[in-house]
Amino acid sequence: MNPRSTKRFRSEAFPKFLPPWAFFAVFGAFVVTLVLLEFRDPSRAGTADVFITEIAATGENAIADDDGQRQGWVELGNFGNEEVSIEGWKVTDNFHQPSKWAFPKIILKRGERIIVYASGKDRKTPGRPLHTNFKLDGNGEYLALMMPDGLTIANEILPKYPKQNGRATWGLREGLFLTGSGGKVPADAYRFFNQSTPGLPNGSELFGLATEVKCSEASSLGSAPLSVTLSTRTPRAMIFYTTNGAIPDPARSLRYINPLQITSSTVLRASAFRADWAPSPALTRSFIFPKDTLHQNGNSWPKTWGNRDGLPVVADYGMDPEIVGHSGSTKDLLRGLYSIPSVSLVTDPDNLFHPETGVYANPLESGSDWERPASMDLIQPDGSKGAHVDCGLRIQGGWNRRPEECPKHSLRLLFKREYGSPSLDYPVFGNTGTTRFETLILRGGSNNTWLHWNSEERRRGDYVRDQWMRETFGEMGQISARGRFVHLYINGLYWGLYVLTERPSEPFLSAAAGGRVKDFEARNAEKVLSGDNNTWSQLFGIVNAGVPEQSSLDLIRPLLNLTNFVDYMLLNFYGANADWDRASNWYAARRKTPPGPFEFFVWDGERTLEDVRDNRMAFDDDLSPTRLFHKLENNQEFRRLFRERVRLHCSPGGALSPERCAKRFETRAQEIELAIVAESARWGDYRRDVHSYKTGPYELYTRDNHWRPEIARLIKDYFPLRTHILLQQLKERGLVSP
Repeated sequence: MNPRSTKRFRSEAFPKFLPPWAFFAVFGAFVVTLVLLEFRDPSRAGTADVFITEIAATGENAIADDDGQRQGWVELGNFGNEEVSIEGWKVTDNFHQPSKWAFPKIILKRGERIIVYASGKDRKTPGRPLHTNFKLDGNGEYLALMMPDGLTIANEILPKYPKQNGRATWGLREGLFLTGSGGKVPADAYRFFNQSTPGLPNGSELFGLATEVKCSEASSLGSAPLSVTLSTRTPRAMIFYTTNGAIPDPARSLRYINPLQITSSTVLRASAFRADWAPSPALTRSFIFPKDTLHQNGNSWPKTWGNRDGLPVVADYGMDPEIVGHSGSTKDLLRGLYSIPSVSLVTDPDNLFHPETGVYANPLESGSDWERPASMDLIQPDGSKGAHVDCGLRIQGGWNRRPEECPKHSLRLLFKREYGSPSLDYPVFGNTGTTRFETLILRGGSNNTWLHWNSEERRRGDYVRDQWMRETFGEMGQISARGRFVHLYINGLYWGLYVLTERPSEPFLSAAAGGRVKDFEARNAEKVLSGDNNTWSQLFGIVNAGVPEQSSLDLIRPLLNLTNFVDYMLLNFYGANADWDRASNWYAARRKTPPGPFEFFVWDGERTLEDVRDNRMAFDDDLSPTRLFHKLENNQEFRRLFRERVRLHCSPGGALSPERCAKRFETRAQEIELAIVAESARWGDYRRDVHSYKTGPYELYTRDNHWRPEIARLIKDYFPLRTHILLQQLKERGLVSP
């Protein structure tokens, strides 16, 4: 499988004259439409008084479903004098598909309301939460409730409900319609409401939605002062703004009157407000002045990041004065902040640091309950067009969630309809491969970085290994998650050097291999992300029973892509991966429709490229890639395939040849030669000055004294020797010829 390229198609010009067959086809379609309209005329509506009473498509009014995921929703209410069975009734968001989703056997009592999640999950078990097979469009769309025949209208919203802004719901003015109206609800009977009331009478009516605030400036990295103008098209609306990441409201925000003069790093959020109108969504802009990073101290920020084992986790925001105060380092630090792209994340401070609900204060918590709304900007250092999108924010990772292990947490960004857009549409990694993303990871690093608890790993801190492993897998001809180095700012404060990368889950496979997201199943080591364990268990049932020397691999090929697997193992043997087992640090996925074999994907390759003579081939763990290898390596056919791939990749010019391995690593190291100075100033002093854990010595880690020597060791002493040593290790196991 190869990454799918994006193609554009140009339609042919419409012919000046239609041929006779086309005329009759158009005329026939017109007649069919008239017939449908006749059958679906509101005068044919049913007599049961069940109505769509409230909807919430996006944003703050989405509610958590039975999986803990926030969803849009539709509320129905029975306003007749008798209970009604709605079994077989339909709800649809498409005029041409009136039977899109049908209710199971449900009795709706007089005055009762029922909530249906518009999640796309298609669940209709009586007595359990209901889910439609479609999602609501925040930009507005047709919505109707149909009787069981799929033709008779019970209630419809024409031509469509209006655009949602996430801060108000759309629903029925219940006191203004008459029982017995038979679904014929006048258009002005629907209004926006000031709060979400699922299952309850609707709240106070609003006259409309304030239009979103426009800003004269895009998010940017700069040094020159800016004059920023804000505006809204809503007459008599007032604009309020914040500069700490919080969502604006009139009680706790500043009122905008004159253009704002921006002279230092500022995160700006602004909303328009008008009495009896729903406020506009918050506009967000990040104006980053890298020179301000030199002396950031976080004095107005929380002093602790939650608790661990009953003790407060001491916060750290400052840049080390020994780095900033050194003239040569300061010059390179500033240059480095412009040398690679920057990501700015803006969110309410409580979303991060509230003792009970903040994700940074509770980093061991995971799942959708610990996802918080945020805004992301990807800012290009040359001023070219970047990306801006609202998203969900979670802590990412496993062991390094523990604050004593790593206070610089990795983060997951989730792009969902409830935040405004179901995807980020931007060439994050260039125009080759997909440019649409549902999830991205900001990897901060833990093993072999300056924050690790082990002093030996801190001395090996290089920040390149993991990216090198994924890129090498791609050069071996396999699908691999792409990544790029970025600087991260959180609410305007510099947070460090990160790798922005794809997550090899179902959307990643869908984009890379083609097909729908639901056509794939994926797992993050032992954790099933989608699908089930059936095929996985079948695969291990076969291999654990033993694969004899002379047996064919025909039973295994439908379950495991053997070429992908050999390349995956060969790369991890080259790097002598010291940190993988059944529970962590690899991904696997397969196509369900049509059925396909599992493939493996490199993930978290930080514990590689350590000692040039390391040999990790003996490690074994059931339900992991190593177990598959140990059960297959004695098979003649498998060894033949292994030899072929070794010959391809380890020969001169191959992906694992000394020259190409070193060149690949050196290119990435040069990319962050300047950027690593900012990482040194931000986190290089942490084990010495903030938390001296777990083994010393505790030093100030710098580019010149630590990073450059490690890069030189790998380029001069590791890569020139490693391929030959690997071949010797493989010969000893009988995997290549003597």
